[in-house]
Amino acid sequence: MRARKSLPTENDYRQLCGVGPDAEWASGEAQSAKSVLGRLLEKLKLEERYRQAEIQALWPQLVGEFNARHSHPDSLRRGVLLVRVTHAPLRHHLEMMRTELIRHFEQKLRSATIRDIRFIA
Repeated sequence: MRARKSLPTENDYRQLCGVGPDAEWASGEAQSAKSVLGRLLEKLKLEERYRQAEIQALWPQLVGEFNARHSHPDSLRRGVLLVRVTHAPLRHHLEMMRTELIRHFEQKLRSATIRDIRFIA
């Protein structure tokens, strides 16, 4: 049986926000919501899920409406995006666009989140 992941406690949130004497990032100054949220996503290991939601939202813009109806970004693990497609010819077409798609994702997401894309028909 797997051990359950514990939910963050109030102290965890206080540390992330820089509140209290034992806070990891306590600087005495107010923290921006962006920096606090970034650390919270990292600590809760939600960064990849957040990026995956961004990728799914961008997918139709990058591959076109027709291709988006017949493909779906399924998961993002360790920089590898897994995309499910409905048929082999579309898989081949998207594989030919792989480097261009990675470059577009880097520009849109403003980070090198995706190192590779794998297509499954």
